[in-house]
This record gives sequence, C-alpha cells and structure tokens, in this order.
Amino acid sequence: MNAEDVFATTLGVEDDPSVRTAIENECIVNVGAKEVIVGRVHTQLIEVSREFVSGLMEKAHGPIIAGQSSLAATQCHRCGPRENQPRHAAVRMPGRPSAISSMQTCARESSGRIETMTSDWDALLDEEASKQYWNALQDYVLAQRALGPVYPPQDQVFAALRATPLDRVRVVILGQDPYPGTDEANGLAFSVGDGVDAPGSLRNIFKELESDLGTKTPNHGNLTHWANQGVLLLNTVLTVRAGERHSHKGRGWETFTEEALRAVSAKDEPVVFMLWGNKARAKRKLIAAHHEVIESSHPSGISAYRTSAPFFTSRPFSRANTFLKTRGRGEVDWQIPDLGD
Repeated sequence: MNAEDVFATTLGVEDDPSVRTAIENECIVNVGAKEVIVGRVHTQLIEVSREFVSGLMEKAHGPIIAGQSSLAATQCHRCGPRENQPRHAAVRMPGRPSAISSMQTCARESSGRIETMTSDWDALLDEEASKQYWNALQDYVLAQRALGPVYPPQDQVFAALRATPLDRVRVVILGQDPYPGTDEANGLAFSVGDGVDAPGSLRNIFKELESDLGTKTPNHGNLTHWANQGVLLLNTVLTVRAGERHSHKGRGWETFTEEALRAVSAKDEPVVFMLWGNKARAKRKLIAAHHEVIESSHPSGISAYRTSAPFFTSRPFSRANTFLKTRGRGEVDWQIPDLGD
C-alpha cells in the first residue's frame, strides 16, 4: 500500500482525483497547531490532528525522523538542520521523494524561491527565513494556493531579486502588490508576461515615458529589459489572490520587502528610488540621504494626474538618468524592444 492509498482509504475518498493531485503535489502544510491536508475534497479542506498525520505516515512509511516530538523533527531532508525552527517538521519517504516528502515544505521552497538562484540577495533571504514571521507567511501562501489561483506563479515570486542582483541596483521602482488578473503578474512590479495586455497603470507608465524621453511604446508589457539593467522592480507585497487586490496585505511580505529596501539603501553607490503613490512614498524614511528620491502620485487611473504631485509630467525617467550620469553610474536604456526585434 502506498502513501496515496493510505490517505485515500483513511479519508474515505479513494476515487476522488483531487486528493491524489494534492498528494502528488506534496500539499501538506503546517497551519497553527494542526496539519492541513491541502486539496479540495467535496469542496472543503480536511483538517486532521498532528497525531493522526503522524500515525498515518508511520503506517505508510515507518517512523518519521527522530526529533523532539512525533512531528517536531529537527532536520529537514532538503535543508539540513533547522534547530531554531521547531515547527519545521519533516518526514523521510523512502523511495518516494516526490510524494508528500515533507510535512511542511521548507522555507526556501514554499515561498517560490529557486534553489539555483545564487546571488547577493541570498544572505537577506536566509536571514529573513530564520525569523518567526517567515514560516507563518509561507504557510499562509501555500494554503492560499491550495484554495485557488495565487499570482505570480510560485517560481516567479522572487523574480525581481533574481533579475536584479543587489550589487547591480541603480534604480528602484516600488509597486504595491502583483496584478490580480489571470496570468498578468510575472514577479516584476508593474510588469506583465509576454502576450499579456498591459494593465492601465502600465499603459500610463508608457505614456509618461514617451512624453519624457520620446520613446516608442512597445508591443508588450514585459519590463525585464529594465530589470536586467539594474532597475529593481519590487512590489511591497509579493503575492496576491486571483481577482482580489491587496488580499495578501499584512501577512508579512511588507517586513521582507522593507528589509530589501534597507539593503539597497545601505549601498555606498547612489541609487534612484521612484516612489509612486502614498504607500510607496511612506517608505522614504528607509532611504539614506545620499540617494535620489523621485516622488509622485501612483500611475493608475485618475491618480496619475489629479493630485498635487501628479505622475504625468513628473518626468521620472529623464530625471533618473540625469542623476545616474552625474554620479558616474551610467544611464538606463528605458526603450523596451518590441517582441520579435
């Protein structure tokens, strides 16, 4: 009898394909004092006690890794010792590395971090992953993904950091949370994937860019061209529930992204910070005096022009290049090539 059979038989849903899909995707996570089997079973999530899960796993695969208690193992088979994270429980599944291989996917993977992403952001990621808020945040995001679509895709959550290493940051453009529309968000603030229509705020950005520098509006909305030149396109919240703006606000992402901003502010090299909208402008207190701060309203809707500091006519792109050039950091090529060029 394999793990899938044990789960399905015990829960009495042997023929429910959603249970098997959840199991194959290793969807068991810590939520408070319980383990939650994540999967839609007759439209509801099944909650079971830690003792039940422990006994179930021992029945299927033998004892779990020795630890402080039946589900408080001190070693994760993916990350090694995690002595400071007693809730980081793990189960070793002999011969089945891809099926329910851990009771809680480790912090490095549950958030969407790519293990092969080796950059100078790693120290910050490791530091934050050791803090208490991080596990709760990753548990929440995993549980949200089990309930329905969450954007961006898991492997794009940290796309901004992957595209723009800390030592290459010349400009920071601070967003709020990812676009909540279907397949819009790609992990870069204000950006969308290839083939996705530009949302209103991005269209306004292109309008101001054209007015400011005379650039041509590209035939797509992917801003990777900027990110590859040292423009950090960072949202303050890195995930969102489909169709619900700000749905992951206040869950912990703000703590992480503020630390990222502090890391950029600590750089000796001068950086341009573009703060669009009141929420972004509130982060000015984190920015050291030797950097350049360009503030305006947010580029979305009527706020782009109906404020005392409108986004339209603010000329942020030319102002950024002027500052960078005078500080010997080189100008950004803001013209995004068309797809197919």
